[in-house]
Amino acid sequence: DRKTYKEGEPEPTTDKIPMKAADQDNTYTFDKWDDGTVEENVKTYAPLFTAEPFDDLTRFILRCYLEGLGRTAQEVLDDDADGLTYWYDIMQAGKLTPAQMASYFAISDEAQGKYPDDESYVAMLYRMYMDRHYEQGGFDYWIGLLESATLTREQVNYYFGISPEFQGITASFGLG
Repeated sequence: DRKTYKEGEPEPTTDKIPMKAADQDNTYTFDKWDDGTVEENVKTYAPLFTAEPFDDLTRFILRCYLEGLGRTAQEVLDDDADGLTYWYDIMQAGKLTPAQMASYFAISDEAQGKYPDDESYVAMLYRMYMDRHYEQGGFDYWIGLLESATLTREQVNYYFGISPEFQGITASFGLG
């Protein structure tokens, strides 16, 4: 299922991942595939989302899939590559901020089904927006606001999205 790349031909794709970083033109010269097959000086084209290392935007989107929906990068690549491309294109075009995109994951039907109670939902928000486990006082504060109907899940999600911790996370991906 691998094709070699030659100048002037359409760029072929592969579902194998080269075990070496990409050159600037997204071609690879390497000796080993991820499945252990060894070949010498193979030059192939690999699409952005199946090639390691991922660019920062792709890594950020994959992080949202993981923290918001519990899906690993491999699961996304195997089962939702179109979704990954969709989010990448929207973010690349500047149509959403990182916080807005993360919010779509956190308030999605899939997330609501995965985190049906407020406790699991707030714990997910801490992972998604702060990259950590909650501290009990803060957790109790957010749960209290939800249980008293002072804030909705969407509003709590918004406040997590504007947190300094999340701003630091987005900056670490070059997405200020």
